[in-house]
Amino acid sequence: MPLLDVFLKQDIYDFCCVATRYYGGINLGAGGLTRAYSRCGVIALEASGVSVMRELTQCAVTLPYTLHEPFKRLISACGAEINGELFGTEVEIKFSLPTEELPALQGKFTELTAGSFNIRIEGKLMVARR
Repeated sequence: MPLLDVFLKQDIYDFCCVATRYYGGINLGAGGLTRAYSRCGVIALEASGVSVMRELTQCAVTLPYTLHEPFKRLISACGAEINGELFGTEVEIKFSLPTEELPALQGKFTELTAGSFNIRIEGKLMVARR
């Protein structure tokens, strides 16, 4: 419990921490064990750092070349990351962005293209961000 309390007091969930204590012939007592395990948790937390899990939506869109740069500026402003671009008769852009930003992007994209093109949703994933 002392080890678990260190993490819960920091609002940290979805973690794994293992503390192994080898008996060295000295009895620490209940208080000493509690302090040892708590300190172990603090050291582990400081060494590893904390990440926040975010849900990203993976998307793709196919556009004419005239909309390529304006669309890249638009998705960049929404915090999206471009994962790939395919250049053919048109440009296909694959990107991922925080799921909560998708409705705003879709609205701005509809304005940019006058509703002529759609953003395809290809999946979702969870990523750790520090």
